[in-house]
Amino acid sequence: MACPKRKIIIASIILLLVAALAIFFGKSYCVYQQFLEQTDLTAEKFKEMLDAAVNLPTKSTDGKTNFLLLGTDTLEYRASDYPLTDTIMLGSLDLASGTLNLLSLPRDIYLPEINKKINAIYPSFYQESSTSALAQTTSKISELTEIPIHYSAVINMADLADFLDLIGGVQVTIDNSFTDHQFPREGVDVTTVTDPAILYETVSFASGEAQLNAVQALQFMRSRHGDGNEGNDYARSRRQQKVLTAVASQVIARLKQELSNLDFTFLGQLYQFYQERYQEQIPFEELLALGRDYLLANKQLTMQSHSLAISPGEAGASLQEVEASWRNGNQWSLSIINRPALLQEIKNKLAL
Repeated sequence: MACPKRKIIIASIILLLVAALAIFFGKSYCVYQQFLEQTDLTAEKFKEMLDAAVNLPTKSTDGKTNFLLLGTDTLEYRASDYPLTDTIMLGSLDLASGTLNLLSLPRDIYLPEINKKINAIYPSFYQESSTSALAQTTSKISELTEIPIHYSAVINMADLADFLDLIGGVQVTIDNSFTDHQFPREGVDVTTVTDPAILYETVSFASGEAQLNAVQALQFMRSRHGDGNEGNDYARSRRQQKVLTAVASQVIARLKQELSNLDFTFLGQLYQFYQERYQEQIPFEELLALGRDYLLANKQLTMQSHSLAISPGEAGASLQEVEASWRNGNQWSLSIINRPALLQEIKNKLAL
């Protein structure tokens, strides 16, 4: 028979456990209610969304889910109102390993079959129908690359700036210091202003670790006239991949930290932002379904950035810089000199 003192100790431990569980579940319920209020979701709608995510099949081919990301920009004073495609990026997520490979397609690749550069595909479809342009572009690039594309999205610079503000900027490692004296100044009417001092501003970046706010991050991604090796579209593509991978890593790390502390505030902010900007492109339920399969793989997300080899400068390249002539629509471009080899290079770098 247990002594009275021991009984008191056991009873105290049980009471402490009960109190801890009550606090835990009470806090869980409170943050759950706060999440519903923050996102304007009802409990029924939230349950429906989770049920759909559990039951939706993940779009993939041979265990790989492939993405197309289009980065667009619309200048305030440009005569045309259709968006320009400054960024074309393919991604492939290996659901088993958790590895995400990213590959930028240079916007200047000339396509003889349409007598245009690859960056003209989306604007051409957009002028015909803004609502179907993304689907048509996805289909066309899938046909050109011979890669199944399961999800696609258009990210414009304004949305990206707002998202960077939401997450408090981004930390990146800048490989090369550079200065760009011809960075387009915001709010200048390029149809009437010709003075370079008004048209452009100077932006500079020093090598090393840097915490960039939204304005600085966009300047870092968009700069095209930096000195040294940073004054071309290839360098810009590498910087774009660097920012996107840093943003993804930062968001995932913050989500894990806050959710482990039963804090759903950041998750609610992400949900609201996504609903307002991207729900029509990729339904949130499908995004959750993709995350479900990724989490089941129980792997750490690893992101790898790639670029295509270009001649001159890189041996065995399937793309070559070509001056303007009647052969390429009288515009400087990248000519495909070996299409089968190029298609294989794309597949290899996406690990398909």
